[in-house]
Amino acid sequence: MKKKVLSASWSVGSQMKGDPERCFKELREIESANDGRVTNEMIVRKARPVSSALHADLTWDEHEAAHKCRLLEARLLKKEIRVVYEGEEDRGPTYYFVSFQEIEENGQRGQGVGFSIEHACADPRLREKMLKDALAGIYEWRQRYRELNELSDIFKTIDRHDR
Repeated sequence: MKKKVLSASWSVGSQMKGDPERCFKELREIESANDGRVTNEMIVRKARPVSSALHADLTWDEHEAAHKCRLLEARLLKKEIRVVYEGEEDRGPTYYFVSFQEIEENGQRGQGVGFSIEHACADPRLREKMLKDALAGIYEWRQRYRELNELSDIFKTIDRHDR
């Protein structure tokens, strides 16, 4: 049984333009029409009409969209590369890059900048930022999966730490 939704909003710092309530309604329509499945292709189809609440959040100029796509692919290159370090073979692959969102002077999110984890750990300012981002990610993960009682021991450990 679905829970009653009280409100919908974009995450903090989001660059989404559409009304989150209307966008969520359209996403739920896709979900209802497809046995709970929502794919990116379904979202693009639903967003194509200018009247769609989702329309403003997709790039419809083909040249600009192609450039944005390449930027996303470049982001994935940084995000998905894993390495195995000599002497740590038993630990398996680990992330090589960590990315941060730069905050521009006007308070808007800027371009994501990647640093190797080694570099970030060696720089006290970047290390502090990495720790702050890691903790924020843990709290976000905790909220996302709060309905899974099987994770309650992990949640208790997370809850013992102050934000």
